Amino acid sequence: VQIFSMESVRTIDAFCEGDEQEKKQYAFLRELCEKLNRLTDLYNGRDDSKATPPLPRRPVYDVGNISASNQGVITELVGIVQYFAEWKRDVDKYVDDVLPTLPNYDPSQASRTRQLLFISDETWAGLQYLALGQACLAAYYLKKFQHTGSIVIVQRRLCTDALEHHFAHVRQHQTGGRPNAATSLQASNVAGLAASMTGGTSARAKRSGNSKGREPLGVDGVLTRRMQEAHRHDQDVRADRRSKRQRCQQPPPPH
Repeated sequence: VQIFSMESVRTIDAFCEGDEQEKKQYAFLRELCEKLNRLTDLYNGRDDSKATPPLPRRPVYDVGNISASNQGVITELVGIVQYFAEWKRDVDKYVDDVLPTLPNYDPSQASRTRQLLFISDETWAGLQYLALGQACLAAYYLKKFQHTGSIVIVQRRLCTDALEHHFAHVRQHQTGGRPNAATSLQASNVAGLAASMTGGTSARAKRSGNSKGREPLGVDGVLTRRMQEAHRHDQDVRADRRSKRQRCQQPPPPH
């Protein structure tokens, strides 16, 4: 069972069924599981309600990619950050105002208490980068390309998966046991072309209809475009060199 998932929520509900005291005790944990599970769904952007053929079960994922007609994802991402910000504010208020009034208060306990009552600073910063970065980037591109009427932000491609996949492709096409800059660039070009040949769209996305008739915008799309440009530049350089060699090999014109 994944800790922060709907499976955990259902487990808590089953455990607390008929016991109001237990429900009250586990209410916060249940809400936390719901929020983080929803954050994962928002970032993946999955929507199996449009699967073809239709799924034999009730759709589980109903988020979909961010578009002009589906901007609720941005609001939800900001709302999740606000949820954690309010939690942090409550902890700060307790540590600053309530904790000093307790018997045997030790000022050195403040930092430790914050760590125990809230997520780590690194996790809090990462969560803000994750959610607000996604929301702000989507809002920016929706406004920038609003004249096209068909801009779609594929959330799943804005995480590190695209980079991980790209480097995996580079490693797959790498030759020799000691890679260097030149061989890595060559492998990167090949990997970029391989990705462009597949259209950069997974079979799952095609089945769910998330990318039908739309131009995905994401990190791997940018990488593919850059690799195609690098490949074309490499071809132009090689063609120019061949042309120069051919001109040098031609016999001089008769006088």
